[in-house]
Amino acid sequence: MWWEDKVMRTFRCRLRQAPGVLGRLLSAIAEAAPAGEIVPNPLDRALHKSVARAVARVALEQGLNRDDLTGYFD
Repeated sequence: MWWEDKVMRTFRCRLRQAPGVLGRLLSAIAEAAPAGEIVPNPLDRALHKSVARAVARVALEQGLNRDDLTGYFD
């Protein structure tokens, strides 16, 4: 579909603008995986929270955040 290509181009562009995001995202996912498993349960809410916080932390470190993140990491 036409929109899939547009989404992927946008995603790649955003990753180039924020180096370190993908690595931090993948690290958060790998750390959440139980021992002996490659990936964690994708329905685990704690996983989503930890990935969102990892990405937000990189955005904050690089000055890319659009919102005030005061208290977000508490």
